[in-house]
Formats: sequence, C-alpha cells, structure tokens
Amino acid sequence: MPVFNVEEKGTNNIKNDLQFKEDQKIIRNYLKEVKKTLPVYGKREKTYINDMRQALYDYAQSTKDTPITYEELIDKFGESKDCAANYILSTDPETLRKKLKVSNYIKIFVFTAIILIFVVFSIIVVMLYKEWQISRSVDVASYTTYIIEEDTEVIDDSIEIIDESTEVIDDSTEIIDDSTEVFDESTETTDQTNQ
Repeated sequence: MPVFNVEEKGTNNIKNDLQFKEDQKIIRNYLKEVKKTLPVYGKREKTYINDMRQALYDYAQSTKDTPITYEELIDKFGESKDCAANYILSTDPETLRKKLKVSNYIKIFVFTAIILIFVVFSIIVVMLYKEWQISRSVDVASYTTYIIEEDTEVIDDSIEIIDESTEVIDDSTEIIDDSTEVFDESTETTDQTNQ
C-alpha cells in the first residue's frame, strides 16, 4: 500500500477554524471522488483512504494560512482515478479478483431481491384490484324480516289436525282390536263346532 508523505514546511503553523473547515470540505470532496473510483471498498481500502486523509490534512496544515483548493490537491496527489489506479497496482491481484467476485455476487443478489419484491408487490396489487372490482360489481341487497302472527295460528291449526288424526288412529286401533276380538270369538266358535 502506498504511503503518503508530505513535506512539512513548519510545525507551528496552525490554521484558524474557518480555514480548517473549508479545507475539510475540500478534502472530503476529494476523498469521495477517490472512493467512487475504487472498484471495491473493504477493510484495506478503508485503511488506504484513512492514510490518504491523514496525508491530505498534513498537507493542509503545511500550507500555513492559505486555504487549499481542489486543483491544488489534484496537482499534489493526482486525480481520483490516478489514486485508485495506484492502489490497484499496489494490491495483490488475487485478493482484488476475489473482492470483485464477491462484490458482483452481492450486486446480483440485491438486484434479484429487488426484482422479486417488485413482482410480489405487483401480484398483491393486482389481486387487491380484482377483489375491489368484484366487490363493486356485487349487488348488496338488504332483506327485511317480517314476523306475521298468522304463522302461529297455522301451527296451532296443524297441531289440532295432528291431534284429530291421532284420535282417528286411536279409534281405528280400537275398531281393529274389536275386530280382532270378534275374529277370535268366531274362531273359537268354529273350533268348538268342529270338535
């Protein structure tokens, strides 16, 4: 990993707060551009960016009271793509290849997950829309129940008819019993006469 060395012009040169905040903004923007150009961003890349940040702050302190500019940083440290290229050249190719492979797998997984979520959401929306259409097309009718007193009279009349039928059946049973007795008597008489 490259180490950033900056020649210090003096250690007693401390910038005021306003200039330091302006320098911080410029340094942050420069580092953002460097991060964007790195193919992957992991632990080693974070260390590289932190080393670079420290070198940039050291450089900003060494410029005394004059504020630094973005162009100045490009002149001193190179463009963001040059910094990324230097880092890539200093990194083991096998390690970089593995990180790129993992990065691609993660991208494919995230893309697939987003597509699946979109498809499931679309299916749910379509189903809810169809249910809504069905509910709008169905006529909801209201029913009113009327209780009529005559119904109880009909039931009472039916019970009376059943009672009368039961009486008729009882009478029929008595007649059959009488007939059976007469038949039995006649059978006995016939038996006695035959003897």
